[in-house]
Amino acid sequence: MDVFNKLVNIFEDFPGIGPRQARRFVYFLLNKDDGYRENLAHTLGALKNTVKRCRDCTRIFLDTKPQTLCTTCADSERDQTCLMIVEKEADFEVIERTGVYNGRYFILGGVLPVLADNPETHIRIDGLRELITRKGDTLKEIIVALSATPHGEHTSEYLINTLKDVPLKKTMLARGISTGVELEYIDKDTMKEAFNRRL
Repeated sequence: MDVFNKLVNIFEDFPGIGPRQARRFVYFLLNKDDGYRENLAHTLGALKNTVKRCRDCTRIFLDTKPQTLCTTCADSERDQTCLMIVEKEADFEVIERTGVYNGRYFILGGVLPVLADNPETHIRIDGLRELITRKGDTLKEIIVALSATPHGEHTSEYLINTLKDVPLKKTMLARGISTGVELEYIDKDTMKEAFNRRL
């Protein structure tokens, strides 16, 4: 495969980007000067030295210091008794902006397709179990906060069922969130209502 189409394929992997948009990205880069492309390549290369994945919540964060926890997980002022499970970093950011929750997080890294085999290849279920075990008696409640889509609903049911042996209170966001809506797009008031009325 030539370099042009290889780049098209790379851009197609980006969320929400189709073949036409991917080709436009490649043409955009081709029409830029060498300095622009070199700066882009250098910046992408530098990411590996500054990007880390949090040991606890699995969130990606930028830091050059030798630490394994993001600022949220390292914050001792946060409620250590609640663990909210979300699909992706964008959901974490939305919930943090609303200010309705002050506990801990775990980012699953995806959702389960309805007929999926091998759940551990789609979501970080092993990492979640390890975190729950490591936190021991500190945790009192697990809040499943996934989007109200078919895959999100299926994943929520899977998590509740899979964690039924864990002796903790398990709740889900109330359905103030319309069916089919991605969590990252809900407004502050809807999120607050869904959180306060969690089941």
